[in-house]
Amino acid sequence: MSEPRPLDINILPEIYQPSRLPRWVVIGLVTGGLLLLGLVPTYATLRVIQTRTAVLEIRRAETELALDRGQINREDLAAIEEEIAETREKLESIRDKLEDVDQDGPSRSEGLGIIINTVAAGIELTTIYQEEDLFTIEGTAANPDVVPSYVDALWSTRIFTSVHAVSIVNPEPETAEVAFTIEAAQ
Repeated sequence: MSEPRPLDINILPEIYQPSRLPRWVVIGLVTGGLLLLGLVPTYATLRVIQTRTAVLEIRRAETELALDRGQINREDLAAIEEEIAETREKLESIRDKLEDVDQDGPSRSEGLGIIINTVAAGIELTTIYQEEDLFTIEGTAANPDVVPSYVDALWSTRIFTSVHAVSIVNPEPETAEVAFTIEAAQ
């Protein structure tokens, strides 16, 4: 036996009864909604692609401009190569003169090496200036007696034509440490 169905008795007037949409309207609304939901991501993807295309177009234009500049630079290449050749000739001339100077007397690097290698215990060099053949040496010493010994050591190498202490100053009277300046000429 089948189960009894409840009776559908609606005593409300028709204007108060819930209305039902026809099936074709419901199908149309669902289809339209799905299409709309599908179009939004498609539109967003299209905008991203358009943006990337615009960026690539800008890069292409910049590359074409760089290539055009490169072709112009090729025309200037001959002048640049000529300048390089002239510079190389000048460099060779300077090297020849430098070799002549090195043969005339002790090299400046040799003088600098002696200044550094003859530093006695208790002396700390802070600055070495070189102007042509004159070295100016500045530093500190543990006591004032060490500075003349350093001057004598530099003089005894016979690399320098003159060596003398320009100043020996004790900036802090409570310590024995002194600051000094020495000039040595080659």
